[in-house]
Amino acid sequence: MATSIKTIYERAARKMGSITGKVGGPTSTNVVLKSLIGTTGDNAQYAGDLLWFLDSDAGSRERIMTQWVDGSGVAIFAPLSDLPVADSTFILSPRENYTLGEMDEAFYKACRDTWRTYRMVVPVTPNFRYQVLNNLSWLEGAGRVDAVFRSDSPLMLHNEDFSLWQDGPNEAPDSYSLEGDGTVTRISGGVRSLYAARVTSTSGTVRLVQGIPASLSQWITRRTFPVYIPIRAAAWAATGDSSKVRVFIRYTDNGVTNYVYTSYFDALNRPVFNNVNLTPTASMDDFEWGIEVEDGATVDVSFAGLMQNTLDFNGAYQIKDAGSQFYKEYQVNDVVRNVGGQPMIEYMNYPATWGQSIIYTRRQFPYYDPYADNVEDQYAEILEAGMLVYLLQAQKPNQDRARLDRVLAEMTSIWNRRNTNQLDLPVPRPPVQAIIGGI
Repeated sequence: MATSIKTIYERAARKMGSITGKVGGPTSTNVVLKSLIGTTGDNAQYAGDLLWFLDSDAGSRERIMTQWVDGSGVAIFAPLSDLPVADSTFILSPRENYTLGEMDEAFYKACRDTWRTYRMVVPVTPNFRYQVLNNLSWLEGAGRVDAVFRSDSPLMLHNEDFSLWQDGPNEAPDSYSLEGDGTVTRISGGVRSLYAARVTSTSGTVRLVQGIPASLSQWITRRTFPVYIPIRAAAWAATGDSSKVRVFIRYTDNGVTNYVYTSYFDALNRPVFNNVNLTPTASMDDFEWGIEVEDGATVDVSFAGLMQNTLDFNGAYQIKDAGSQFYKEYQVNDVVRNVGGQPMIEYMNYPATWGQSIIYTRRQFPYYDPYADNVEDQYAEILEAGMLVYLLQAQKPNQDRARLDRVLAEMTSIWNRRNTNQLDLPVPRPPVQAIIGGI
């Protein structure tokens, strides 16, 4: 479940003493504040206070109330270009408190400084002892890496089960990109995680894709094995559109882009497993997994698989049925350090075959659009607390600090506690010996 960031703003505003309610009879210069009709007996009560309409476009979200008519509950203000919709929410904020722009800035700071444990899968390039973490762009140095694990899973994609959506539910899932005129949205009900990716073509062909590291592409095609082992691509996906959705491997051969495709998915509206194989040659490069959706079609993708294996996906039933979850993760001897400002891992025993590095780091929230995006319910409280901490640290004349300082103290405690709870070293706690009774 998700909470809109506008709802977080409303909750924060109420904590600071603002009033929320529904609007009626909106025009470009006035609205009725339904919950405040005849409640003050004073036509000067709210004049000069700030009105926010968070559902309106930029430029029409904030106005100073120039006149208040208590008997009819009419608020009058400078003209709006985008009228609030009847029964949408208003926020009435005391003029001595904070502007909407200050709320926005505090929310951005809360996202920047709120951290959560993040699990990043990086496919291993055999015989490479050093693994540079340049694709973990959020790292602020090696100190943000909490643990490194290894897995013998041959799968080469990060976020294969579509469980991670760092940029929100309406952007491509982590490590994937969307090509073409279409949309990708997060939905509930994945096969191996809580989520699946719904890919829709608005017009023409749309592709959801993810590539593998250049070093791994080179190892696949330049090594000295007498026989090249095929690359396999697969997906669990559901669609109601016949002959419009298929999985592919995309690669270059002497600089020319090529595709190999599975058969089309049947229109069964339930997850179906399709796969395809490609035998590489020394002239190939730039291998990518992808799913293609043709004009007007929609597909729900629950699992994406790309591997190089002697068995295909149907033969490697454990991978087909469980993916990387079939393989246990184990800690390895490693050193994480900054080299030239770039975090990197040095393995004490270099990997002699394929597999995965699983890197647990601390990652901050992205800069969401407060007026369009949602966050997972479990993160709503911490972002609200962080926003109020940054907002209330700035004191302004004529504020009711008796109220605001109490809110600041409460929100500081919540933010610090929740920040600690969201960072977790993925290693067992040390054993504790307890003696019960006796001496």
